[in-house]
Amino acid sequence: MKTKIKICGIKDINNAKVVIDNNADYLGLNFIQESKRYINESKSESLVKEIKNYKLKKNSQIKLAGLFANENYNHINKFSELLDIDVIQLCGNENVKYIKKITKPVIKQIHIKETNDFSEILSDVEMYFSVSKHIILDCYSKYSKGGTGEKFNWEKYKSIIEMDDIFVAGGLNPNNIGNLMENFSPWGLDVSSGVETNGEKNALKITEFIKIANS
Repeated sequence: MKTKIKICGIKDINNAKVVIDNNADYLGLNFIQESKRYINESKSESLVKEIKNYKLKKNSQIKLAGLFANENYNHINKFSELLDIDVIQLCGNENVKYIKKITKPVIKQIHIKETNDFSEILSDVEMYFSVSKHIILDCYSKYSKGGTGEKFNWEKYKSIIEMDDIFVAGGLNPNNIGNLMENFSPWGLDVSSGVETNGEKNALKITEFIKIANS
């Protein structure tokens, strides 16, 4: 089965076109205000419209994911409906009760700390799968909700990585995903900073990442 690929933190139509042209499965738009990849609401409406027009032109099935963290769920529901976002990625401390109030399908991000043990993360995965379509395993950082460029211990969580509907994130880039693909069998890959140069998306890195992931 083809590994699912999600390119996150897209801020402009040119990079969105690169993601679509290379047949990624998900395109992530960041609505977390403290993130350096944040898109404000006024810009997001015009960007999403451009993306959807290009999707139609290319007959693409790519899904748009909207990233939020600890946001009011009523706002998420209204905003995602307005923009016609396909899935909601929750990157904060949202609990099961909260997630049940989200009307769109949910991707829940789990941040793995060095001090976590396997059973803790497995328990969280099982709990969040009860209310989420997909889960992202990412490396914890006290400075950011994602896109840190730091990886967690793949070997320690190998059996979870290989579960269906789980994306691996954190420190992925064109130089190391070959090793990940060869030694593990991830259902999905989620990348942001690993396809950037000086904090901005790099079209060549996006293309190379997807090519290696699909090889």
